[in-house]
Order: sequence, then structure tokens, then C-alpha cells
Amino acid sequence: MISSAVVYASDCYVWQREHNPFVGRAVTAFHRAGCGRLFYLAGEIENSGRIIRVSPPEYLVRGESGAVVRIHVMEMRRSSPQKLAEKVSGIYAAWRDAGCDELQIDLDAPEKRIDYYTQLMRALRKLLPDGTRLSATVLPCHTGHFRAFSLLARSVDYFVLQVHYLQTKGGKNAIFDFDTACCSIVKAQKFCSPFKVALPLYTMKIRGETAVCDWQEVSACAGFCRIKRIPVVGFRLGNGSDPDSLDLKTAQDILNGLPYRPRLDVKVCRENNNTYTLYVTNYGHLCRRMTVNCSWKNSGVITDCDTLNGSRSNGSLPPSQLDIELPHPGCSLPVLWMKTSGDVPP
Repeated sequence: MISSAVVYASDCYVWQREHNPFVGRAVTAFHRAGCGRLFYLAGEIENSGRIIRVSPPEYLVRGESGAVVRIHVMEMRRSSPQKLAEKVSGIYAAWRDAGCDELQIDLDAPEKRIDYYTQLMRALRKLLPDGTRLSATVLPCHTGHFRAFSLLARSVDYFVLQVHYLQTKGGKNAIFDFDTACCSIVKAQKFCSPFKVALPLYTMKIRGETAVCDWQEVSACAGFCRIKRIPVVGFRLGNGSDPDSLDLKTAQDILNGLPYRPRLDVKVCRENNNTYTLYVTNYGHLCRRMTVNCSWKNSGVITDCDTLNGSRSNGSLPPSQLDIELPHPGCSLPVLWMKTSGDVPP
């Protein structure tokens, strides 16, 4: 359940090419919790020039949604800003008709091509219907070019400073660094243009190893933005089929600058008079194996038990330890079946 004690209002990205029921339920939960706007991946133009169009989902909420077109850098060699603007406008048309009132461009332009980025946004402005908001994602390195970036910032309604990206931290792959992020935010403020800060709610595997992301640092950065009255947007909205993104409650807590407090909730469900199943719900932990200690106060007499969904016990009855494969963030899994000597709830 989402706590009513905190105002959950931060925006998030929905970054799927295919929309399944899990994504639909996550979107519904997001809007029911009173969060902000959702920005959907609407299409991509790959380095090969191939255009990938993503169809708007039926659960898109009019007036609370934006469309993002991702453009790979090789397209800047292939198309003029005007020609690329026409391609992007064509992708956006279906999303505009579905109720998106904002177009955002995700172009990780090299620092020397910021002028191209500006020309693209100006060309798009001429093609978009009146009332359509236009925004652009930018990288911290872009802000080091004051004149060129000033022109880009003035060509859009606002820009999104993306402070999550693959980097090296302490000899390991990481996607976020607090000091680097805060320095780039301070530098972005000098342009006196509206902007948001995109913060990570995910991790990724690089050559089989999970990239480092300290969620306490991400939360601290969100708090830093709140003090400076800079809105944040989370990348990306987790769902029940995504093991590498945080659940909605944990994500919105972080985006509100609250302490990161992962937890496991447990619930015992009666199957019949003397058999029960133990369920674990995961809030804040990304998927991995975890060993938990078990306390069985007032448990009655457990005469038999068996592990479920890949969990393992230490062999005692009742088990004093369980090694479990965590459910996806925000989801529940049964991990233990138990039988008692009579109608005595454990």
C-alpha cells in the first residue's frame, strides 16, 4: 500500500517497447497513488536508420502523459535537422492523437554537436501543434559549453539533466555518483532555464556483474533537488515483470528524498484447517538470493514443512533460516508450506 503520509508526485519514465499487463498495472497504480506525469518511449531511430515505432497503450492517461523519441547519434550524419524533425514528428503523431501533450527528445549528442541538437528542436517547434510542450534530455558534459548550451536550453520549454549513466566508481561499474550529480545540477542552474533532474530507479548487468547504485545517495540527491526547488523524474517505472527496477513505493520515497528503507513483509495464509503457506513481499530489494532468520513466536506445533519457489531451509523444524530467491520488487511469492498438529495458526 502507498502511505498517505507522504505526497507522491514525481514523474517517471515508462521505457518498454512492448506493453504487457504488468506494465498496465504499474501505470494504473502510479496514477492511483497520485504521482506525477509518465513519459513513454514512443519510438527510436537506430544507428542503422531503422525507425522503431511503439504504439500508445490503451491505459495512457490524457493530459498526464508525454512521448519520448530516442535518437541514436549516427542519425545526425544521415539527416539534416529539418529532415530528422519530420521523422520525429511522424512518430509523435499517434501519441499526440492518443492524448500526449508533450514531446521529449532523447539524443545523446556529442559535445561538439550541441548546435545540431538546437537546430533540431527549433525545427520541431515549427512542426508541432500549438500547446505542445517540447523538452530535451541532456548530459552533464553538455553544460560545459556555455554559449551552445544556452541556445539549446532556450529552444525548449525545459531540459532534463540526466545524471545517471554508466561510469566507474571505486574500480566498479556504476550508474550514479552523488558528488558528480550535484556538481552538474549546480552548473545547470547557472543557465537560468527550467529543467528537471532524471534520477535512476534501476540497475543493469555489465558482463554478468550488477552495476553499483547506492540508493541512499540517489535519495540524498533528490533531497538536494527539493531544497533547490528542482523537480525530479525517475528512470524507470518498475513493474512486476522487471527484476531490475524498484517498486513504486520505494521509488517514490527515493524521489521524495526520503531514506531508503528496503524491507520484506511476510504473511501466513491458511490453506485448510492445519496447513498454511508463508508469503514474502519485497519492497526495495532488487532480485537476488537472500538468507533470512526466522522467528516462530506463538507458532503452535509445526509438524511438517516444505520450501517453495526455489527457497531452501536449514533443515530444522520449524526452519530457523530460509534462503530465498526474492520476488520482483513490489511482488509476493510463496516460499514455505507448513503443516500443524491441529487447527493452530502459526
